[in-house]
Amino acid sequence: MGSLRDQLLKAGLVDPKQVKKARHEERQKRKNEGVRQLEHEKKLKEQEWQDRQSQQKADQQHQASVQQQVLQDQQAEHQVRNLIKTSTIGPHWAGNKRFYFTTRNNTISYLAVSEPVAAKLERGEIAIVEAFSDEQDSYVPISAQGARRLGELESDRIRFFNTK
Repeated sequence: MGSLRDQLLKAGLVDPKQVKKARHEERQKRKNEGVRQLEHEKKLKEQEWQDRQSQQKADQQHQASVQQQVLQDQQAEHQVRNLIKTSTIGPHWAGNKRFYFTTRNNTISYLAVSEPVAAKLERGEIAIVEAFSDEQDSYVPISAQGARRLGELESDRIRFFNTK
């Protein structure tokens, strides 16, 4: 059994010219639909590409900002380390007098200092700060000027500073 067109042609309801015209219109319709479909797919691919590009750009910007933040944090830490190192009072601060202060986790600790250092701590000429160390709780006395500067950079490292 043939197509409907063939049956209509055999029955004499349509002439060969009309069949040819109908076939031509169908081919044009399929061709146009194919072209439209291809254009639509092309637009979708372009949109996906643009989306990927914008996502990559956003990811790169985020990564750059994260790296910039890490670098700034490292520089700040280096600056604080140097400040503590250069502001630490001489090597003869240790002694037999216990000077008590609160730690970061709100426990009371002490630093064994000499009598003159204890007096300077009470007058606010020296401060006690957390030092960078591999040891768990490492504290050192630093000058008041260093403590003020440290207060600007990282105030939570200051454990005792009598500012009156």
